[in-house]
Amino acid sequence: MALQNESTSCVKLRFERSLEAFPPDMRYKLPRGYRMTCFDLSTDADSFSNTPGTNDWLEVIHDAFGDFCAHFTRETFSEKFLEKEQFDPSGLFFVLHNDICVGTVMAWRDTLNDSIGRLHYLAVRRSHRGCGLGHFLIESVAAYFAANGTSLLYLTTESFRENAIGLYQKHGFSVIND
Repeated sequence: MALQNESTSCVKLRFERSLEAFPPDMRYKLPRGYRMTCFDLSTDADSFSNTPGTNDWLEVIHDAFGDFCAHFTRETFSEKFLEKEQFDPSGLFFVLHNDICVGTVMAWRDTLNDSIGRLHYLAVRRSHRGCGLGHFLIESVAAYFAANGTSLLYLTTESFRENAIGLYQKHGFSVIND
């Protein structure tokens, strides 16, 4: 699906990928010095926690997308995600380097019982791009949904994000047109 976004004069693209033949072993590994964890709602409000939460997500999103996501705040994140019944903390992944969040992605369902998974808000800090974190995060979401019996994964992105589009295509995503 291609949608014209009047405010940025770009085209929003929808990509899909089947998970029916998803390999059981992930091909991409985290580089040395990086580790992955998931969101922990119980420690989210604790600014002294070593577990990444909303503030970490916001920092990575703001660094990765700049002004495009400048409107996101803790309140926005809570309204759009945490307060939704389909939010699953184990589907919000963080990549850490020296205990600093440098990448994130969300496994999302548009409705609670949706049979289609969504790869949502894949973001890597600019200073950590090029070392395979995006590949790892994409596979993490695909593995999450494949393990839960989901057969189709989709994402949306803007047409000017050429590097991201190439990354998605490397992982078997195809543009779906109206």
